[in-house]
Amino acid sequence: MGLLIAECAYKTGQKNNKWPQLNPEDAAMLAKESKAKKLTLVHVNAHIYKTLEERKEAEKHAQGIFGNIFAVMDDMEFEIEE
Repeated sequence: MGLLIAECAYKTGQKNNKWPQLNPEDAAMLAKESKAKKLTLVHVNAHIYKTLEERKEAEKHAQGIFGNIFAVMDDMEFEIEE
């Protein structure tokens, strides 16, 4: 598998069984288990991640599990190469 695009609405340690969303570690584990080459964190909840620094912190937490990762920023564009 190449690129895994995963939502990351919650911060490290956050969970809610009534509204299942991923935190950075959950997304990183999915990438690792699926043998993805790269992980992109999307659907970052603006009410939970209020600053760009908090999104960068999510990247750092996930990198402890899966190294090749980046969190998208508003209006970010990127190309997917085959």
